[in-house]
Amino acid sequence: MDGRPILLDASALVILLLKQKGWHAVEQLLQSGRAVTTVTGLAEAFNICRTRHTGFSRADIWNTLESLGLSIEPLTADDAVEIAYLQEYAEKVVKERNHAGNLSLGDACCLAVGKRLGAVVVASDGFWDLLQIHGVEIFQLR
Repeated sequence: MDGRPILLDASALVILLLKQKGWHAVEQLLQSGRAVTTVTGLAEAFNICRTRHTGFSRADIWNTLESLGLSIEPLTADDAVEIAYLQEYAEKVVKERNHAGNLSLGDACCLAVGKRLGAVVVASDGFWDLLQIHGVEIFQLR
């Protein structure tokens, strides 16, 4: 990936933390020094680890991510507006394609921030491949 920021969706963080298929790739992206996530992505990753009863403490999760160089990108007021429009657009795509997927609030946050930063967005959600969002490049881990 060229010199652009790399925005990791919650799914990418979970792949790393749970050492699922593709975790080495996420680790390398983090070690590039260009990896960021959103606050919502971080919260979602913490929540998934909690609900899967991984045994990781909050400190374990944060120390792992921080030691690999993960930065947290804050949301802005402009992001909030973009998030609403992205969710509206995704609903339209679902109806047009008669698809069962959706774009969660966390997903929309990730895509909005990725668009603002001009980042490559890394995820593992196949639904995102249906979305054509100007200024957003999506890299699927799976």
